[in-house]
Amino acid sequence: MSLLYDTAIVDGLGSSKSTLGGIFKATNNAFDSDVTGESGNSVTVNDKYQVDEAIWLEKFLDIREKNSSAGRKNIEAYRSIITRNELNWSDSVTVTDSDGDDVVINCDFT
Repeated sequence: MSLLYDTAIVDGLGSSKSTLGGIFKATNNAFDSDVTGESGNSVTVNDKYQVDEAIWLEKFLDIREKNSSAGRKNIEAYRSIITRNELNWSDSVTVTDSDGDDVVINCDFT
């Protein structure tokens, strides 16, 4: 998802707690069992656990927000996508812009 790319651009690729690598590792380490949710998708964490994708993404954003001072508006926009359960984009996605307004982005570029 673009969330990981955004984190790499804004926070860097390193392994410290405020970069993509550190945030990713801390997110995975936060899970010690399978976690089900309503997204309909799961990710494998630490080669052991199946965690609902939306729950994993929310935890990632929680850790990113805690450890990074950059990208606050981006974090809010990604939270709005997760809250709306718009993880599988087809025709459009609704996001919250930096002014707090909902904006529909059309994904049909043909």
